[in-house]
Amino acid sequence: MPIFLGALLGGVVLGGAAYVLLRFIMRRSLPQVDGQIRLQGLTAPVEVIRDRWGVPHVYAQNLADAVFAQGFVHAQDRLWQMEMNRRVGHGRLAELFGEIAFSTDHFIRTVGFSRAAQNDLSQIDDESRRLLKSLWQPITAKKVWDFYVSTEETSKQ
Repeated sequence: MPIFLGALLGGVVLGGAAYVLLRFIMRRSLPQVDGQIRLQGLTAPVEVIRDRWGVPHVYAQNLADAVFAQGFVHAQDRLWQMEMNRRVGHGRLAELFGEIAFSTDHFIRTVGFSRAAQNDLSQIDDESRRLLKSLWQPITAKKVWDFYVSTEETSKQ
């Protein structure tokens, strides 16, 4: 009986530790939706308010900052989905999934979504190009959090 109780206690402790670790990991992957975040790249303060469904509403003093914040929020919420859609559009799923995705990649490359997007991009006006750059700057960063400036660092200055 003592061996059974020891094993049970060990299982409970191990399960509790696994739960705490998993909860910590999962919480770190969620976007910050409360408080303040300081971002490098904005020219004026921006406010993002999430409604009761979690939908972000961006309020900014200028269009470039609004678009930048929208790109950041979009990447913060959906970076994995955006990366998968990018790979689909370029016909590069096989890089992740191997041989099983070759036929899909071949079809997508034959259709030419990537070529069509490059062609469209070459024909847009300068203002639209500037706004697209504002949108994509936080998305294409090595990590979305490259744009974070921690609150502790800011409060020490």
